Parts: sequence; structure tokens; C-alpha cells
Amino acid sequence: MTARPGDPAEDVVGGPEVADGVDVAVLGPVMVRGEHGLVPLRGARSTTLVVALALRSGRAAGVQALTDELWPDALPEAPRAALQNVVSRARREVPAIRSVPGGYALAARTDLDAARAVLHAARRGDAGSAALRAALTLWRGDPGADVSAGLAGELRAEGSRLRAGLEHALLAALLAEGDLAGAAAAGEGLLEASPTDEAAAAGLMRALLGRGLVADALRVFATLRESLADELGVGPGPEVRAVHEQCLRADAPATATAGAAASRVPRPGRAVGLREAPNALVGRSGDVARVESLMTTARVVTVLGPGGIGKTRLAQEVAHRAAAGSPLVAVVELASVRTSDDVGLVIASALGVRDVRATTRLSEVTGPDARGRVLERLAEPGTVLVLDNCEHVLEGASAWAADVVAGTRATVLATSRASLGLAAEAVYPLPPLGGLGSGRGPRGGGAGSGDTGAAVELFEARARAARPGVDLPEDVVVRLCRRLDGLPLAIELAAARVRSLSVAEVERRIASSFALLTSTDRSVPERHRTLHAVIAWSWDLLDDGEQRLLRRLAVLPDSFGLDVALAVGDEDTGEVGMLDTLDGLVRQSMLMVVEDPAGGGVRYRMLETVREFAVQELAAAGEQSATDAAVDRWALALVGETLGRLSGSGQVAALHRVEAEQDNLLHVLHRVQRNGDLDVLGPLFALLARFWMLRWTFGELTSVGRAVALAFAGRPVTPARAEWAAWAFLAGGSPLAFVEGTSGALRSIARLRRLLARTDVHLGAATRAYAELAVVAVRGTAEEVAGLVERLRGSDDWNVAMVANFFASQLAENRGRPAEALRLAHRSLALATEHDDAWGRAMAAQSLADLSSSTGDPAGVLRWARIARSSFEGFDTEQIQLQLGLLETSARVALGEVEAVAPVLRQMVETPDEGAVAEGDMIVSPSDRRTYGQVGLAQVAFARGDDEEAVQRMDAALAEVRTQGRRAGAHSLVLYEAGRLAPMALGTEGVPDAERAAWDRRVLSLRARTLAGLRAGPQTVDRPVLGAACLVLGSCLCAVAPAGRADDALVLLALAERLGSRQDWTFLARERHLTAALGTLPDAVPAADPGERLERARARVADAPDPLALAREVLERRPWTRTPG
Repeated sequence: MTARPGDPAEDVVGGPEVADGVDVAVLGPVMVRGEHGLVPLRGARSTTLVVALALRSGRAAGVQALTDELWPDALPEAPRAALQNVVSRARREVPAIRSVPGGYALAARTDLDAARAVLHAARRGDAGSAALRAALTLWRGDPGADVSAGLAGELRAEGSRLRAGLEHALLAALLAEGDLAGAAAAGEGLLEASPTDEAAAAGLMRALLGRGLVADALRVFATLRESLADELGVGPGPEVRAVHEQCLRADAPATATAGAAASRVPRPGRAVGLREAPNALVGRSGDVARVESLMTTARVVTVLGPGGIGKTRLAQEVAHRAAAGSPLVAVVELASVRTSDDVGLVIASALGVRDVRATTRLSEVTGPDARGRVLERLAEPGTVLVLDNCEHVLEGASAWAADVVAGTRATVLATSRASLGLAAEAVYPLPPLGGLGSGRGPRGGGAGSGDTGAAVELFEARARAARPGVDLPEDVVVRLCRRLDGLPLAIELAAARVRSLSVAEVERRIASSFALLTSTDRSVPERHRTLHAVIAWSWDLLDDGEQRLLRRLAVLPDSFGLDVALAVGDEDTGEVGMLDTLDGLVRQSMLMVVEDPAGGGVRYRMLETVREFAVQELAAAGEQSATDAAVDRWALALVGETLGRLSGSGQVAALHRVEAEQDNLLHVLHRVQRNGDLDVLGPLFALLARFWMLRWTFGELTSVGRAVALAFAGRPVTPARAEWAAWAFLAGGSPLAFVEGTSGALRSIARLRRLLARTDVHLGAATRAYAELAVVAVRGTAEEVAGLVERLRGSDDWNVAMVANFFASQLAENRGRPAEALRLAHRSLALATEHDDAWGRAMAAQSLADLSSSTGDPAGVLRWARIARSSFEGFDTEQIQLQLGLLETSARVALGEVEAVAPVLRQMVETPDEGAVAEGDMIVSPSDRRTYGQVGLAQVAFARGDDEEAVQRMDAALAEVRTQGRRAGAHSLVLYEAGRLAPMALGTEGVPDAERAAWDRRVLSLRARTLAGLRAGPQTVDRPVLGAACLVLGSCLCAVAPAGRADDALVLLALAERLGSRQDWTFLARERHLTAALGTLPDAVPAADPGERLERARARVADAPDPLALAREVLERRPWTRTPG
């Protein structure tokens, strides 16, 4: 069987070969396995990435967690893309970095894994001193010296914990093997590092005692007692005192053999109630570490969570780990206790104290001798008392925990679905494994929040245990784990079902998860044998008001705030009463509290398994209809509150409000769509449509909009519904809807047109403007589109005028009028700024950045991109941020920042396809980033004078564009073919014969593609792109100079000026091409004056009534190549 990295239970430990097979070493300078052994890892960020993954020991690390580690001070502008670039670099040296759902994992054995394996084996008694000494050689220096302070601290802490465990295990092994001299040396080393280390002192004293060095052993005790008194104010514990008493009685004479001495060495500490784990604990190492950390500062630590989340298993793991260094660890299980009065009896019984009666107070234990014995059991520092399953006997558990804290130095670890309510208590809400859903809105979670790695790992491990050959499709397992909300019990019950079902069948049948998720494992407590029983256990602890609110809130699929609870709960209790009810549900772990940074408060979240139980209770109570009606009233109130605020000064706050409720609103929308309730469906969709437009999630807008449009199509549109129907038909007839189905989109446009023609309806100014634009874009001519946009620019509604000026700027740019486009974009920006509309300001600034790029103004690109970025804050528009980053990178190349930008461009070229968003919402795809990276590197090569590499890079960019198919569009192919030829045209005074064939093919290809665009009709022509093609083809004619084509070459260059040719790339700058043409023209036409002939060409172009017709005329003339002579 192959061990998973980091799973010590599966590793075989034998001796010095412990380091064999280590592929990643972090206990010192970070090194990775190379061709000839371990070699240093190059790159600071690659090093940080590998250390972060190594600390997770094969488990998944989410994207957010990794970006926080890699950029602790300030995140890059596009964190996900930047992370992908770091991963790509690191994989060159560490190919075992794997992409997993939600993030990345390291599928390689690390020295941390090796150390853990040896330590685990030693605790089982399967590793001797040779293996332990070999494990200690894994440390090659100070861990963390080559990573950031935060990560270094985490690595050093884990390294120190492992090293201390190994050193203590070595001391115990040497004693057990009879190597008393070695044990003495090990003990002295531990005490030198930590003078208050009682376990080390006890081991050293045993070694010295076994060798007959009683006086030396007594001196160790005296020194320890003094250190403990000075540093901690306590005395030695019972283990050390017991060895001290042996010394005083001289129980181990010097003549005793080493083996006899070792055989009398007592085990350190005692454990009560520990259960051996049936299998490996998955995905909880971070939670274990955090609970252990809390136990160092708090006297009572309570692990909170709903049933089935793994509280008991976690507590057992913490108890097992504590047993290695504690004088006593006692686990007391309270699940079977009926009343709080019985808690004391169970604790005393577990500790071996007899002669007690049922009571909740230590002070009431019968007889002073019995009470003294209970206190004695718990008196030693380091003692741990675990109270498991306290929620149904909270009063008794809380009272006993309080008295233990007051009367002893023990630490209490409790598990419960509600806190104990003590001043000395620290609570640790145990999160589900892995991610919690789609990621929309404020979400809760702990170590695993944001990915499903640990949940998937648990499912796969348990499924393979049930049926070793089972097929586990990753996508199905991920969906299933998400469906089960990362609840370990639910995942284990589902995994057990693969004994007789495929994973896909389990997923299909899980719709009624309580029916499917049962267990026949007799070792499982009865209350955990079905998921229904687990939740019913908590449900029965709620009062009537809490049960009623929970079942009503269960209809909402996402988190919710107090306002939603007040509306849906439909209780006349007021805000204070509702807060009390919510608090009761939180205390019983039926609801989880999650922060809402955007809203400045908290939201409440229900696990999916709890939700399903409560929905069943809702149906049984006959409250479904009343609850749905209350939810509808809340949703319509939210529409009224936020729809009008999605433009202007309240825009960002309204956007965040809708974002937080998006999944809840979608749930309502789909329900009323099924029910045909247009009076709720219409307003809800109008709100979500505006929200999706602002978020640039056009795929969702179109897919939902088409269904809503169909719902309205079959019903009469009354005047009251006209506004909402218009939004439905707008989405149904959107450009993306045409891509997905022309006939349906055309029907929506036809319905929209009829709606606009009606005299009995009133549409809002913005709704009417969008509707008119949608209709004329499909039904009208280019002139009609321009005329409508011009009319809308004069609208009295500032929002309509702002959007119209933005569209007018786009039209002017497409018609080759850059100065007009800039003026209109500035007007749109002014209106947005005047009315504090962040989205309008951002869009106008982005347009100005793009216009600056196309007109060859790189400084303007950077200026406007900065403004756009700041304006887009709060909109979560990662795709637009990526687009701005591409513009900025190209601008920096143009400004000469070649060396600084080149590494970024090389990272872009290596962008992987993983992590792409849905195509409908994709503005910048991974392919786009690779394309822009190649173009940028082509500009870098061009700046260095390497025309050959520049052409090769543009060849690669063009090849990437061709893979995009219809998404790229014909205009992009023309532009990139022109970009491929441009460096050759600028860098060639005469094409060498060896390159002439390739040159000719490229020239003819660009000419043919450009002519094809012209022949398709003027409405489809992008004039700046056509201008770029004319510019490059004109330069090519000058460079090759076929007979009689000099004047045509100059006309093409002049056409490039009139058409406003794109100048985004340095080798498309018109000034460069004009200078090159005037320099080569005298060779082609010796008798000509270049400047005069260029002016004549400009005059001809200026006088041409139709520059497109002139371009076509010149391009259709031949020849375009010259036979080498």
C-alpha cells in the first residue's frame, strides 16, 4: 500500500534510512530532490510556496491562504493569476505540486512527514533509538530562515514540536534499551535547552539511578525544583517526585544490570478513557494545533460544533497527544449521562474514586477522604480532564469544570454543542472540512474554508476502505462533499455506501440524505448511526421558539442577517427577542456565526444537513406556505430598498447588500418562476440583472434571463409588469443569448419592440434606454444606432446620459475618430464623478486607458488604469483587473521598463488553463494572458533590436489567438497578423532571398484577411484594426517595393492615419512606420521626393468620400510581391 505524504500511520520506520525518499526538505535551508540528490530551491516565492504546502502535509491549501503567505504585505493586482505564475515556476523544480479542487497540494514526501512518521512509530513502540537518532539528523539548520516571518514562525513552531517529541522519545527508547549512558546524555541535552522540563529530568534521574549515581540524580531533582519555583512558582510533579523517592530509598542499587534497571522504569503519566482510533484522522491537524495552543493559555477549552462534525474524534486526538507528556489524561464521556446531577458520579468513577454520590459539586462529594482523592487525581500541573458531549448536561458539566479550575491546576477540555459559559473558558468552533459551497457572500469556515481538499480526502479514504477498487471521479466527489457541507459524519456515512453503489449513484440518491446516510457499524454510538439521529439529538434541546425559527429559516440556502430573521421568522418578538432566539440557536450549534466585513456585522449560517432536517420539520408543522409568503415579502422589500441605489452615491453599499443575499434571492426567484408568480419574479430578476451587469457576470444574467423571458412570454404583460418584463426580454435578447440560441433571442427582441411601442405602459428612463439600444442593435443600421446613442446623450436622466456617452465613445473609436472618442469618454467620466457613480467612473477610466493604448500614449494608459482600479474597488471584478494589468504591462514596455517587465511577461506566457471562470463571464482567459505575454516579449525583443525573436513571439501569439476560435473574432486575427509582420517591415531594407517565401506568404495572408473583412460590409469593419493592417501592408510595399507600387504604399500609410490605426504595440507606432517608409522610398523611386509624395497621398486620402472603398481599391491591386532578381 502506498502511503499518502504526511500520513505517519502508513510509513515504515526502521533506522537511518528514515531520510531516504525525502523529496522536499524544509528543516533548514529549503531543498528539493534533483537529479543528483537534494539541491537548494531557487526563488523566494517558490520557496515560500513549497514551505506553505509542506506544512499542510499533503492536504490542500486554498488560493486565498497561499496568496496571503506569498504576499503578506500587499496582494498583487491579480492574486490568482500571480499565484498560478508562482506555481508554474516552482513546478519546474517540484513537479509534485498538484492542482486540487480549490487550491494546491504537495504530493511529495517531506522531512516533516518523515519526522512525524518516526515520532508516531515511537509512540506505538515501533521505532527504536536508531530510527529516532536518524530522524533528528533531518534538521540541517534553522528552519524558516529563507521565508517570511509569519511562515517562518509556523515552520519553527512545528519543527520545535516535532524535535522535542523526538528527543523525548529518544530518551525513553534509550532507557528501554538499557543504554543508560546514552539516556543520560539525552536527558542532559533536553534540560540544558529547557531547565523546567520535568519529563527530561525524570528520564535523566532514572538513567543516573540505574548507573548507581544516586547523588547526581538527587542534584538533578534539586536543580529542577529550584528552576520550577523561580520560573513557574510550582513544585515538581508526581512523576519526578516518584523517581526522587526511589533515589532516597536507593531502590535501584548500582549492581543492578542495565536491563533490570530499564525494566523497572515506569511509563510517563497515566491515561484514562483513551480510545484507539479506528483509522487516520483526516484534515484536522490545524484544528488540533489550535486547540493545543488554546490549552496553553486557557484553563477550560470547549470545542463547539453541531453533531457529526468530529468534536469527539478531535478531543481524543488531543488527549492522545497530551498523554505523552502529562501525568494524567482522563477522558470522561457524558453522552449516556441523563441529568446534570450524575456528572460528578461519572467523573469520580472514571478517576477511580469510590464512595461518592450523585452531585454536581466537588464540595459535596461524600467524605473528606473521597473528595481529597478526586482532587489528588487532578492536582498535578499538566493534568488534562476531557469532558466529552456536555450539551445536554450543561449545568453539571459547567459546575464541575469551574470547581476543577478553582481547586486544581488541571486543564479541562470539553466538547459540546453549546459553551459552558465560564469566565475561564475559551471556545473553539470546529469548522466543517473543506469548502462550504459556491463562495458567494460572507462565508464561515476555519482551516479548510474555501476548498474541499480535506473533505475529498476523507471521502476517498473511507470509500477505498469500504471497496478498494472503487472508481472515484473527482468532480462527483467534490460535489458530493460540498452537498454534505464538509460534515465528517455525513461524509463517512456516504462513503460507506460505495460498498454497494457507485459514487454517482450515491450522489443521485443523496437528495434525501437522512434516508441514505445510515451506518451498521456496531462500534458507532447509537446516536451517530444515522444523520437524522445526530441532528434530532440537538433539535430536542431547543425550546419551541427556537425550533419554529430554525425550521422557517431553513428555506434560505445561504447565510442571513438579523433583518432577514425578523422578516422570515414572522415573530412579533422584536429585535431583542429575535437576538435571544438566534443566540440560543448559535449556542446549540444549530447556527454558525460568520463575519460580514462588507456589511459591518455578522450573518448566520446553517449547515446543509441541519437545513434538510429543519425543512422536514417545516413540512410536518404545515408552515411551508406561510414561510414562503414571508420570504417573498422580504425579497420584495429588498428590491425596493436597493434597486434604485444601484447607481449613484449608494451604489457600492447596495451592491454589497445584494451580493450578500444573492443565493437567497436566486432561490426565491427559481421557486416563484416554477409557481408562475410574475409579480415577485419580475422585480427580483430586475434587481439581480442590474447586479450581474455591475459584476460583469453576463453568463448568469443570460442563462437566468432566458428562463425568465420565457415565463413572461406566455402571460399578458400588464402596465404594472411592463418594467419587469422589459428587463426579462432585455436579458433574453442579449448578445450572449444570441450565441446560445438565435431564435429565442430574436423572439425576446420582438417582444421588447412591441412593448416599447405600447402607449399604455411607462418604463423608467434607464430601462427604456437599454431596451431601445437592444432593439436597434439587432434591427437597425449603424447610422440608426449612432443616431439613437446621440439622442440618449442629451437625456435629462444623468445615468442614461452617462451610459450613452460611454457607448458613443466606443462607436467613435471604432470609426477611427480617437479624438472624439476621448472627448466623449471624458464626458461620461464627468457625469459619473458628479453623481458619485463608482461603476460609471471605473468604466470611463478603463475606456480612457484603452484609448490611450490604441493612440500610443503609454503614460496615459498607466494614469487612467490607476483611476479605473481605484474606482473598481468593491465590485470584485477580477477579470477587468486582469484586463487593466495587460494594458499596463504593454505600456511599461513602451516606456522602456523592459528589464522590469520581462519576468512578468514570461510568467504570463506560462499561465495554465486551470482555474478559468465560466466562458460567459470571461473577459480575460488564460489564453489571453499567454497571448499578451508573447506580445509583450515580442516588444521586449524589438526594443533590444532582436527582430527575429520579435517575429517568433508574434508567431506564438497569433497561434494562441487561433486556438480561441470564434471567441477571438476576425478583427483579432487581422490585428495579430499585422503585428507579426510589423517587426519585419520595420527592420528590413531588403528582404533576403532566403526569407522571401515566408515573407510573401505572410503579406498575402494579411492582405486576403483584410480584404475579406472589407467585402463583408462597412458595418462589420473595425476601422482602427483596418488602419493597423493598412499601416503594416504599406510598410511592406515600401520594404519590398514591387514595380509601380510606391504611391499605393504611401496611400496605405495615409489611410492608417485617417482610420486611427491601433498603436497598442511599439512596432505598430505610426511614426516609426512613416520614418521607415520615407527612408526606404528613395531606393524604390530614386527620382521622387518622399515628403512631397507622402503629402500628395495624404491629400488623396483626405478627399476620398469613403476611405473603406479606397482601402479596398488599393488592396485589390497587384502585385504584392517581387520576384528575386
